Amino acid sequence: NIQNFLQLRDNFALPLNNRLNLTVDLISNSPTSYGDRQEVVTTNLSQLAKDTRIFLRDLNDRVIFTSADKGSVTVALNRQVYISKVNEMLQDENTYEIIKMDPTRRIVTIFFALGIPLNIPDKSVAVSFYFEANYALPFELNSSYFYEGTYYAKRSLSRQLIYKVFTSKIDSFGYPGLDCLLRIICEAGKYSLNENGVLGDILQIIFTPSMSISEDLPDEIIEAESEQHCNQRYKKCPVNLLDLAS
Repeated sequence: NIQNFLQLRDNFALPLNNRLNLTVDLISNSPTSYGDRQEVVTTNLSQLAKDTRIFLRDLNDRVIFTSADKGSVTVALNRQVYISKVNEMLQDENTYEIIKMDPTRRIVTIFFALGIPLNIPDKSVAVSFYFEANYALPFELNSSYFYEGTYYAKRSLSRQLIYKVFTSKIDSFGYPGLDCLLRIICEAGKYSLNENGVLGDILQIIFTPSMSISEDLPDEIIEAESEQHCNQRYKKCPVNLLDLAS
């Protein structure tokens, strides 16, 4: 009998072979789970706090009772002091200085992802490269200023940096990074990527060194663009990455 068992409390001893069966029987016959009881208790306490605030408000109309921004604390405020502070804040010009500015985050974000599928039988696996660029908008809505050309003369992102990051990533995959870079430059110079949409245009620009001003790149990179026998010249790289991306 479960009721008799519960009345024993700590003064009981059961054989090992009966404890499991009795425990399972006790759980299966329990009418309410602890989770349900906890939810009921929480709901009742919340309602009690709400009723208390309403009672205190009706008892003294000179006091404002409200819940705190954080936690479960009830805050009591003098009504006149509260209204005075709110009016003082609304009349302060610094309070609404933000209205003169762009209400958005004032940043435009461009996100670009390049996915390369891996040739693994019966698996769908891809290696993805993510690129993100953030552009700050004018701070004020009525701003009409422009920067001179010399302001943008020197960029932090260069072709050398892109090639360095690319070779490092390819090396981490177990392939010869430099040879794969030279091969993809060779393939981009030999075959047009115009039929691959925006992605093809971006890859064409990145892996065609002659499309930008001279950046003192190594001779082997410059020569790779005009090489015709890509798979023979750069045979240390066993895969054509442009085929995977296009």
